[in-house]
Amino acid sequence: MCRRKIQEIICKIGMDKLVHFFCSAFLTIALGHFFHWGIAAGITLALGVVKELTDSYVDKKDLIADALGVLLGAFILII
Repeated sequence: MCRRKIQEIICKIGMDKLVHFFCSAFLTIALGHFFHWGIAAGITLALGVVKELTDSYVDKKDLIADALGVLLGAFILII
C-alpha cells in the first residue's frame, strides 16, 4: 500500500526532478562545511543553471527542483 503510493508520487514528480532536488541539497550541505551557507547555496545554484544551459533544452522544472534542493540544503545548514 505505502510502496505503491510512493511509486505514484515518484512517477508524478519524475525521477529526474528528484535527482536534481537531492543532488542540489547534498551539494549545498557539502559546500556549506567549507563556505558560508549563502556562498554554498549560490555556488550550487550557479552550477545548476550552468548545467541546464549546457543541455540542448533548458528545463525550467529542473531549475525549480535545483532551487528547492538548495533551499533545503541551506535550511539544514542554518538550523
